[in-house]
Amino acid sequence: GGANKGGCNVKLRIHDPPVPKEIQEGSSSAVEFTCVCFGARSSLLCGTNTGLIAVWDTRTNKCLMFWKAGSCEIGSMFCCGDKLVTGSTNGCLQHWTVDTSAAPPTVTMETAIQLDGAIFSTVFDQDVEMGVAGTTAGSVWYVKWSEKTHVKLVGGHTKEVSRVAFAADGSLLASCGVDGDVRVWSLDSLEQVVVFQAQRKACTAVAFSPSNSPLPPLVTSSHPPSATPTATPTATPTTTHCAAGYSDGTVRVFDVGGAKMVSKMHPHSDAITAFYYSHDGHVILAACYDGRVAVMEVSTGMVLRMITEHRGAPITDMHYRKVAATQGQLPLPPGVSEVGEDGGCLWMAASGDRRVSVWCAEWKKGVCQLVDWLTFPGPSHAPNGVKLRKGPKCQYDLLPPSLVRFSPSEPHVVVYAGYGLERCVLFYSLLQKCVVRRAALTHWATALDVSPLGHLLALGCRERVVKLMDYEESSFQDYLGHSDAVSTVCFSPCGTHLVSTSSTSLHIWTIKFK
Repeated sequence: GGANKGGCNVKLRIHDPPVPKEIQEGSSSAVEFTCVCFGARSSLLCGTNTGLIAVWDTRTNKCLMFWKAGSCEIGSMFCCGDKLVTGSTNGCLQHWTVDTSAAPPTVTMETAIQLDGAIFSTVFDQDVEMGVAGTTAGSVWYVKWSEKTHVKLVGGHTKEVSRVAFAADGSLLASCGVDGDVRVWSLDSLEQVVVFQAQRKACTAVAFSPSNSPLPPLVTSSHPPSATPTATPTATPTTTHCAAGYSDGTVRVFDVGGAKMVSKMHPHSDAITAFYYSHDGHVILAACYDGRVAVMEVSTGMVLRMITEHRGAPITDMHYRKVAATQGQLPLPPGVSEVGEDGGCLWMAASGDRRVSVWCAEWKKGVCQLVDWLTFPGPSHAPNGVKLRKGPKCQYDLLPPSLVRFSPSEPHVVVYAGYGLERCVLFYSLLQKCVVRRAALTHWATALDVSPLGHLLALGCRERVVKLMDYEESSFQDYLGHSDAVSTVCFSPCGTHLVSTSSTSLHIWTIKFK
């Protein structure tokens, strides 16, 4: 066939050479070519799903030779001259010398190393002496063949990232995933500081303690640590604690600097879906898939109160904000008008049935009272047309999540996005008890955050798009880069960075001000 590109007529010639019968023999399933690369002297090397490597002469369209590299699929190949590197789905990385000038052609395996997952990406220098290999375990390995060494450069999540959170000073970022890992990253160097691993449990929520957080209780023998921390050499001493919620209803608190688990609590029997530290660090709010919210004291691990108003629908989002003593713009309930500098806060929870509860609390005084109860209307069917019924919690998994944030620039405004009669962001006034304005969206939101500077909203969508919206004007800009649905967006405390996640990847964006 032919194609016209840039005014030039490009002709493509397709060859369909016969495949030797020996390649097909001995295999119970059909042999498929999985990767190719060009070699020296017009040769083409092909890897197969059965672990065979075949070398073809592109001038004569004949197979010069083939050999068995292993029993697993060849996922990656890199060739320069007579040097070849192959990576298999069993994690074996092999270094070969292929001489097609000899009669007959010869192949010699120089060395092989075992990595931590299936290999589908390899890049080496022109001498094939040093390079990097990527695995499905989320790792990038540096390899140097002459020294027979391999060093892990980057490790990441192997399954979907659930949540992310920034430390109070913005220097650290924590991410948790369905693989059970809690990974702490340095925002300056973008290097992993420490990883805490829990086997056979999905990690569904994560939060950093405030700088003034009290020490949690030590782990006792009745709660043996099932999380195994693995610190890298970049870990530095710090008193920062990171708390994580898991699919078995447990909450674990980790000492980031000491790379160890220091506390384990079990407030729920169902999966933790969201939680926050109080700003004074004395309390953790842990929300559950069954709609309950546990108020836990950090110093003792005790559950002080179980809030059940949302029971029956999963909590999909929470937000927490300190109330300044000078703020007179908030509808505080009777008896708590003095809430402020000694521990007062507003917090809210949103559930999958489009209900939002707003609470005022002063934990040191044992006060936690309902301020407002919001219910947003929505269709009787899911976006895919399935009719919604009362009762089963699993039906809420079909809907876009209910997402809430307090407005930093308007203390009395709640920002809400969720499944409703139309795609939009709603701005609800706690003073006027109504929606004061709305901003139209082109897609249902799957993630929401508001910049601490109050001028931007960030939204994520299933369509792999991150939206930045002007808070006042509601104008927005779409940003591409994700390969899957965006599950989380989170601004840094100073508002200069935005983190977005999809599947196993984290994207860090720099917010530039004009």
